[in-house]
Amino acid sequence: MMKWKTNVLEGRSAVFLIQLSLFICLMGIAASGPAEAAGRKLALVIGNSAYQGVPTLPNPRNDAIDVSRRLEKVGFDVIKLTDATGQQQKNAVRIFLERMKNYDIGLFFYAGHGISINGHNYLIPVDASISSPSAVDRELLRVDQVLGASLNQKKMLVFLDACRDNPFVNQVSNFGNMHVSRGLSVTRRIKINAAQGLSRLDSGNQNLFVAFATQPGNVASDGLAGDKNSPFSKGLIKHLPEQLEVRELMTKVRASVARDTGYRQIPWEQNSLLEPVFLAGKPDLGKMESFHIANVTKVNKDWGFVVADLLSDRRPQVGELLKIDLGTAIIEAKVGKVMASSISLIPTTWEKEIPKGAKVIEEEFTQR
Repeated sequence: MMKWKTNVLEGRSAVFLIQLSLFICLMGIAASGPAEAAGRKLALVIGNSAYQGVPTLPNPRNDAIDVSRRLEKVGFDVIKLTDATGQQQKNAVRIFLERMKNYDIGLFFYAGHGISINGHNYLIPVDASISSPSAVDRELLRVDQVLGASLNQKKMLVFLDACRDNPFVNQVSNFGNMHVSRGLSVTRRIKINAAQGLSRLDSGNQNLFVAFATQPGNVASDGLAGDKNSPFSKGLIKHLPEQLEVRELMTKVRASVARDTGYRQIPWEQNSLLEPVFLAGKPDLGKMESFHIANVTKVNKDWGFVVADLLSDRRPQVGELLKIDLGTAIIEAKVGKVMASSISLIPTTWEKEIPKGAKVIEEEFTQR
């Protein structure tokens, strides 16, 4: 049985390696059985710094290398490209989609220039010129194409550090029939008028989680002078090894980016996950006993937390596991913050709507 090795693809000479990898991947897929795929994780990581027609970006190449190393340490097989041409990006996506047939969790990370054109997000390769409207789809990689139809039954995570100030905006704006923004936009289809931000990935995929480096309408930082990584990638690299559900992971990344940028940049996310996803594995919580302590008073699904009033003299600890009793179902959560008369909770499952007034039951546990 063939065991997959990490593919490291760098520079313009990588075209042959990508084509060879695609052949090997197809052979490997034929040889692998369904049992081997259980719980397997595959990532496609791209970082573009050495742009040929515009000023280079200092950090995306470093971001891709460092994120890849973190992902490998938590059990991902990684396809990595740095300073990729348009053809290399598209070939890598084909490889990724083929290999995902044998994996349960897919992850796509991109750092570099991105642009929104008529409501679709495009990632810009290092050799892009975008000299005509026809060059948009010919040269650039449209993000929703990474989420091929074959991934509808997979858990798919997308991290886009691609809202950096974009030198391609002016030339594409001159095409006349295209709406362009400096980053990616917040709606998929929009009228031809000015806007900024990233586009919601309205692909219809179930179990899809998308994280953007900054909030709608803002441009993300590439980092201060001397920084090795962008603020978003730095936060992701720091927290990836922790045994956190992906929405809890993004809460920590968001806080890290906000602090590092003086709250000028706030990462943003959308998701249709139907079950929790733990990138570095689920922590062992041991045997638990429960009792009621609080009622839910506030629900913020976009930011990933609920607030509950304390009804018990005992104050839970930050990081302690709780469960929210909806009456018909139980949703797990962790204590994020303990306040004077309330606590914030970070749920690890969102598949059912959390009503206000739901009971919160505390889980005291002893490790086995």
